[in-house]
Amino acid sequence: MRVRAAQSIPRQRRAISLIETLAAMFVLGLAGVAILNLFATSHEVRNEASIRLAATMRSEDALARFMAASDSTRAELLRNGDALDKQDTNLPEGTNTSFATNEETLTLGSAQTRVRVLRIRATVADRFGTTMAALERLEPMAEAGTP
Repeated sequence: MRVRAAQSIPRQRRAISLIETLAAMFVLGLAGVAILNLFATSHEVRNEASIRLAATMRSEDALARFMAASDSTRAELLRNGDALDKQDTNLPEGTNTSFATNEETLTLGSAQTRVRVLRIRATVADRFGTTMAALERLEPMAEAGTP
């Protein structure tokens, strides 16, 4: 069996091979661009999830501090919110925490037991006011005249 030299391949066959090679490179290039786009999107989604997680943790921490605070400190937090700690680098600059409270009476169970609660909401927002995370807790309140 004899192998033909490159010069013995007809010119038309060599041209078809070049076109086939260029087409294959184009298809592989498109696939490479799609894979790179997938990596970029994955990185962006991971960053957003990291920021949202940090905001949720910040909101949880703020709620815990609010619930443990004295009445005067709570009033101050309701007025001014909570400043971002300098070491919290996972959140964008200008992120702030605000609080809101609402007194409610809830009816529970088949016995229709009524319970007064204070609904406390901590909201973490970016500098544009877009909510990044918001958590609520209920705190039971004593009835008027009950120690």
